[in-house]
Amino acid sequence: MYGGLKGKPPRRDITLEEVALHKTQEDAWTVIRGQVYNLTPYMKYHPGGAKILFAVMGKDGTKMFDRYHPWVNIDFLLSGCLVGRLAAPA
Repeated sequence: MYGGLKGKPPRRDITLEEVALHKTQEDAWTVIRGQVYNLTPYMKYHPGGAKILFAVMGKDGTKMFDRYHPWVNIDFLLSGCLVGRLAAPA
């Protein structure tokens, strides 16, 4: 789909600390509803522009996503960008 990434069932749990390492325009991960997504290939397609996504790079973007897109099926929309699932806090 986006940038050749293919969505696969989560293969591993990813900590929020690991997500925090991916916070640049060239390597942008976020968490939405417990799933970790690589937004990098999607940014050019985002209807609101890439700049708004900077606010959720490297962190949990669920609140922001739900504020603006509560009706969007994120699992379908970003299936090709799925990296894994967020690990439960230790």
